[in-house]
Amino acid sequence: MATLAVSRTSTPASHNSSGRYLTAFAVWLPIGFIGASGVVVGAMQFFGSETRPLSALAFAIAYGFLAAASWRRAKEILRAAGSATSVV
Repeated sequence: MATLAVSRTSTPASHNSSGRYLTAFAVWLPIGFIGASGVVVGAMQFFGSETRPLSALAFAIAYGFLAAASWRRAKEILRAAGSATSVV
C-alpha cells in the first residue's frame, strides 16, 4: 500500500529565499547608518575642544570603515537578491 506524504507547512513547493535576503539587508543597512553617525560624531569631536584631535580622527575613520563595509555588503545582498528572483 502506498502512502502519500503531505506537508503541513504553508510554504509553496518552490523555495522562496527573498525573506532571507531581506533579513540580511535589514541587518547590514542599520549598521551602515550607525557607522555614518559615528563619522559625524567623530567630525564634531575633531572640530570641538572636548577631546584630542587624534582620537576623534581615529574614531571617525574607524566608523567610516564600518559604514563603507556594511553598505557594500548590503549592496551585494540586494544584487544577489535581484539575481535570485529574476531567475525564477
